[in-house]
Amino acid sequence: MNLIVDASVVMKWFVDEPLHENARRLLKTGESLHAPDLLVAEVGNIAWKKANRGEIGWEQARKIARSLRDSPISLQASGELLDRALQLALSIKHPVYDCLYLACTEHLEGTFVTADEKLTRILARSLPSINYKILDDGYYISLSESQIDGLIHLCKYVKDTWKDIDKGEVKLHLDTLAFRHIKNAIQVLSEAQKIDLIALGELGQRHSGGNWLQLQENVRKSLSLSSDNDLISFVYLSENIKAGWHKFQKMTDEKVK
Repeated sequence: MNLIVDASVVMKWFVDEPLHENARRLLKTGESLHAPDLLVAEVGNIAWKKANRGEIGWEQARKIARSLRDSPISLQASGELLDRALQLALSIKHPVYDCLYLACTEHLEGTFVTADEKLTRILARSLPSINYKILDDGYYISLSESQIDGLIHLCKYVKDTWKDIDKGEVKLHLDTLAFRHIKNAIQVLSEAQKIDLIALGELGQRHSGGNWLQLQENVRKSLSLSSDNDLISFVYLSENIKAGWHKFQKMTDEKVK
């Protein structure tokens, strides 16, 4: 998945402030990180402001600038995004600076990650077509809505083909075309996406909500989707994924409001 990160997220990689750990976690997901090249100027300006106010030292500000050059972010040319960014800015009556990130998100068909809750409220109200995640204290997920819906649909397809197969007949399960489809779909997921998929199942099975980060961490320690038997069990429990996704959406909707 392509994640588009803004300065409110990237700055937290270098400064110990609220949501610092959440921001750093993005560096461990294995997802592709992107931003318009405007990011360099914005992060530099934030570092200057923080140093000027005495929140960080000048040496730390310079270190941030050097570290940004070595970060895993792929920078996109703002000039190529400007026309669409201006259209979005006029549409939602919001500065072009932020809309460059939204245009980048559309261009890469990715997910926009930000700590700016005011901006996400605008997106929820005026641009529901933009995929976004809030860098809050427990609601980040590496799977897109279309991926989750697609996997749920695939699981239903597999279960429909297994209706007449005894659960103990493992070889017959493995030989179905439907099972090969779900196996291929799972294999191309990153480790972070597999963790989130199982965490959704846990959420749907027995959790009312709350600490999503703890659920992710628990699954990370016991992740098991490596064998065919694991995948068969996953398919039979897929209704939990669907229920968990509905709970997750409710949790995030309440946070945005």
